[in-house]
Amino acid sequence: MRAWTVFLLALTIAISGSGVDLYLVLYQNKSEFQSAGWKAVQRDVFIDLNMENIPLEVKTNSVDGSNTTLDVELYTAEEEMAENIFIRFFKPAPKYRFSYCNDWTNFPIVPPSTAHKIWRITLIRTSSLQIVIHCNRVKVLNFVLSNTTCLDFWSYFRNRNPVVKIKFYEGDTASVSYRAVPTSTLFVSSFHVVRLQHPASTLFAT
Repeated sequence: MRAWTVFLLALTIAISGSGVDLYLVLYQNKSEFQSAGWKAVQRDVFIDLNMENIPLEVKTNSVDGSNTTLDVELYTAEEEMAENIFIRFFKPAPKYRFSYCNDWTNFPIVPPSTAHKIWRITLIRTSSLQIVIHCNRVKVLNFVLSNTTCLDFWSYFRNRNPVVKIKFYEGDTASVSYRAVPTSTLFVSSFHVVRLQHPASTLFAT
């Protein structure tokens, strides 16, 4: 599965007698589900991962209706649990749950139905803790843990220390492998030059 992204990398100005030519150089890059960095899941073992800087990706091969569960716990450096993320493969579609926040809930965007899934879990810390989940590159959830969405005490507890460790709970029955998302999975595959021509008198008019 591939995702294509176009980035504007350069703006080139060429001045000639007839005017000023502007060239927009667009490089097209592709990002793939690469095989590098994946590790087999071991349950009930602490894993060092600063999720506030590096997202987590987890592979599952569960079909909807299998009732298997992805169950990953987030911890501080002191090994105090900050949150527990559950994804269960109900029929007709998976649901999610966070400890002390909600019961099993449908994703706002239904995850792809293919059995082979890669879940990307990203933490964003602002005045609260935000959890963003992608499934096969589709954003399916953006959830803010706050006093209005979770119990007051646990909202405070989550926000006092960074999340720097994870653990796959022994009851996890869906996770196959995991990895910290590489800092860059992009490479240049092609580029395009777009020419924007403007008369000098227009471009530099006062």
